[in-house]
Amino acid sequence: MRYLILIIFASLLFMGCAGYYHQNRTQSIEPIEVKSDVGPGFYRVTEATGLYESADLGSRKIKSVKAGEIIEIVDVAGAFAQVKYSENAGWILDQDVEDTDVRGIIRTLGEVPVKSQPNSASSNQVILEPGRLLTLKKREGSWLYVKIS
Repeated sequence: MRYLILIIFASLLFMGCAGYYHQNRTQSIEPIEVKSDVGPGFYRVTEATGLYESADLGSRKIKSVKAGEIIEIVDVAGAFAQVKYSENAGWILDQDVEDTDVRGIIRTLGEVPVKSQPNSASSNQVILEPGRLLTLKKREGSWLYVKIS
């Protein structure tokens, strides 16, 4: 009888420990410092970061963003910000934009057509709204090649 109780106790102990050691373990992630003054608007990325599928660092990373790029934050939830991001680029006339305080970043003055080529006859890719921030990539005469954030 004593032998049977010992076997049952050992089995229960083994099953309890097996469940504990079999759980998936992940490396702990340090909390990130979040600026409390971040809200909807355009921001320059200060250091390279990733864009994730959902508000969870364990979710699938869908894109890397380099330092210096412009992103548009549309909503903030806790430590995460929902962003609009695009890799589109095109040509605009320099008369349709103004410089900003940030080198290489320009702002649209009104509705601005983005062309596929640096000439008036090329097709419009998109029309940007007034106040949109763009990253200037290169200049060709009065035409500017910009990255649309």
